[in-house]
Formats: sequence, C-alpha cells, structure tokens
Amino acid sequence: MPDGKKRPRKRARKAKPDDEAQPAAAAPLETPEPAAVSVAAAAPPAAPVAAPIQAAPAGAAAAPVSRSKSYAKPAPPAPASTAEASATGASFYERVNPHKPSALPRLAASRGPRKYTLSVALPGAIVRNAQTPELQARLAGHIARTCAIFCVDEIVVFDEGAVREEGEWKGKAREENDGGWGDEGGEQAQQQQAGAPRGFDPNAFLARLLQYLETPQYLRKALFPMHRDLRLAGLLPPLDLPHHLRFEDHAPYREGVTVDAPHWAHAAAGNRRAPEGVEQVWVNVGLRDPIEADVKGAQVPTGARVTVKMPEGARHKGRLVSPREPVEAHGQYWGYSVRLCPSLSNALTTAPFSPAGAAATGYDLVIGTSERGAPLTHVLSATALGTSVPYQVEGATREAQPLPAFDHALVVLGGLSGLEVAVEADAGVQLSADEAHELFDAWIDVAEGQGSRTIRTEEALMITLARLKSSLEGLGR
Repeated sequence: MPDGKKRPRKRARKAKPDDEAQPAAAAPLETPEPAAVSVAAAAPPAAPVAAPIQAAPAGAAAAPVSRSKSYAKPAPPAPASTAEASATGASFYERVNPHKPSALPRLAASRGPRKYTLSVALPGAIVRNAQTPELQARLAGHIARTCAIFCVDEIVVFDEGAVREEGEWKGKAREENDGGWGDEGGEQAQQQQAGAPRGFDPNAFLARLLQYLETPQYLRKALFPMHRDLRLAGLLPPLDLPHHLRFEDHAPYREGVTVDAPHWAHAAAGNRRAPEGVEQVWVNVGLRDPIEADVKGAQVPTGARVTVKMPEGARHKGRLVSPREPVEAHGQYWGYSVRLCPSLSNALTTAPFSPAGAAATGYDLVIGTSERGAPLTHVLSATALGTSVPYQVEGATREAQPLPAFDHALVVLGGLSGLEVAVEADAGVQLSADEAHELFDAWIDVAEGQGSRTIRTEEALMITLARLKSSLEGLGR
C-alpha cells in the first residue's frame, strides 16, 4: 500500500514540471507589445523612431490607451483654433453633438413668427410613373421630405382627370401595376369589369402616405388602421419634424389624440371643476400617461388628432390650440396638412385659408410652373427690383413681372404631360392649353436651360421651392 501511494505522488510530481513548462514557453508570445515598447523607449536619442514618441508624451499616451482592451472612447479632437476655444470656453464637441440635428432649435429664432402660408399642389397621377410599389412609396417619401425641408404648410393632391399620356398605350403591364399587388389583382380586375371603382387610386395612395409620414410616430397606430397603401411605409426615411418628439423631449406644444378618461381620472381631478363653457378631454401626447386638457366652445370626439399647449406644472392642465399657433406665435414649423381634391379647379376654389380683407377663401398668389413660362431668374430679378424685366424667347421680347406680396401662396406643378394639359382637361376651367397661363398670377420656368429633355414632378418641386424660398419669405405678410 505505501508503495502504491508513493507511485501516484511521483507521477504527479513528474507531471507538474511539464505543466509549468508550457506557460513558460508561451510567456514571450503573450507580451510582445510591452517588449517592443521597452525597446523603443530604450533606443538612443538619435534614433528616428524614438524621437516622435518622446516629443509628445501626452498625445502618445492617449492613443495606445484608446486602442487597448478597455474599449474607452477616444478623446475628442482639439478645436480648430485656440481663439475659438478661448471665446466660447469649450471645444466643438462640448458645444455641439454632431450625432443629433442642430438645425431645429435655430429655426424659430432666425425666422420669427409668421402669418403667411405656403401650399403646393400636384397631381396624384405621378405615382403611375413608378414601375413598382416600392418606387411608388419612395416617390411619396421624396415629396414629403422636400415639403418638410422647405416648410410647406399644405400639400394639395388633385386629380388631373382623363389626361392623355404615354402610359395609356402600355396595355397589360400598366393595368397589372394599377390593379393591385399580389393576389389582389384578379379580384380588382373583376371589379373593374363589373363597373366598380378601380382598386388602386394613385391620388388616395399619395395623400395617405403623405399624411402618415407627417404624423408623429406615437400617434400612427391610433390614427391609421392597417391598409395596403401603408405596407411599405416603414422603408421610407422619417421626416423628423419639430413635432415628432421623443418621450424625453420637452416642448411647449405636442401633438396628441383624444382618448377615454383613464380609470384614475376621478381621483386625479379631485375637486377641480372646469369653468363654464369649457370642456375637459384626455389626450395621449406620447408620454407615459395621458394628460388632461381644456377646450373652449367645442366638443372633441375620441380618436381625434389635436394640438396641445403643454401645462406649466403638474397641477396645471393643458389646452387645445390651433395647429397654426406654434407657427404664428413662435415661428416654429409644425408640419403640413394634406388635402385631396377631385380636380385642379376644386383645389383653387376650396382653399381653407382666407386672405386678409377678403370675403371669400382662396389663395392670393397662385404660381404655375411650365417649361414655356417666364425664366425664374428674370422673375426673381424683377421681384428684387420691383419692376418688370425684359427677356428674349424665340426672337420675341417679353417682360417678366415681379411677384406680389401675399398672405397665402400656392405653387402648382403638372404631371407627366405638363400643367397645360391638366388645365385643358379640367371641366371647371374654360381654358385651352395655350391659355393655361391666364389661370395663374405667375407663369414661370423653374429650370431654364435644362440639360435633360424632361424634369420629373418631384425634381421640379425641389428646384422650385429651393429657388423661391428666399423671395417668398420676403414677400409673405
């Protein structure tokens, strides 16, 4: 027995040195970097590699630490100049977060309150020019982004009627694109043959997507039921409008939807009673709990979208206000509204705005766009000078008139066949294509000298708003 016990001990003692020999052999492989650093540090001063390491000890020490296994964030770079740092007292990264938008806080301070409105009208049939549902949705997102960037207050989608266009001769391919997506095409084709309305309405499709993108994210589920037009809305880029607030954001106004009173509403209200003529509603404004708000002289149904002026404290209540109040009182852009019209003439005559001193509603400045209009460069020059400016076209001399001051402006764009054809096809407008310019206060060519044969409507929209923005801001009352 003793011999049996000693033999295992001897085997263990013999195996122990073998186990210890492995780390000893691997030790140089685990620490090559410290060895290299020590060699560089011990190098003579005349060595070219050691000089930069010794010249900037602070910067050299920070760089290896940020790359170590501690995963520490690298130190922010120094300011561009010492004068800037001394003037502000902080570096660029201490004053600005480049990962978050910084333009919105400056909008109200730079523009100030404004009363005028800017509207855009375009035909919904431009959606037919997209070959797939993905491209159709992308087109709507492009229009929404453009209008949001240039602070458009209203988008009017009108039906340009039975306009002759190239797509009428595309035959079956066009019908399949319009008929529906997936297995719904056969059913919609049967409905069309039976005289029922078409399954795909480009005007409603464009208007619905524009409304969906403008709505804050926390309200979309309550305001928009499931619809096939919205199935690709998640692929579109967000507008990130000022009223698209996060849970932690603080703002004087918020968009919300009216909801039923929560179960704890009677306990929270206590003995507070609304004044006479004031109704109390509960609104979901994207916070943890709905808030209580007052509304004067109106009864708001449940499920309605409203604008709320946020309470100043926990014991105060909010107040329902007009969505124009953030714009007119503080100059804060508050999104756009969408209006669907059966024709261009209906879009011009049923405006929700009324110019100052006018008995009827309407727009006091209507701008039509066409490649046969006056060059926008000359129109802007005439507006700046306050007088007409002559220009040459096809050997004839014409004059570009300045744009007048306005309260409510409307910019109208045409479809695939142009705005002249849409005016001629409108039964409510007794004008031919050659006389279409008489319907508008200004008839302009926004891209004179264009290099392409055609300019798409979404491209013309961005060009027009970009070039007219400064002039319209100066002319708006």
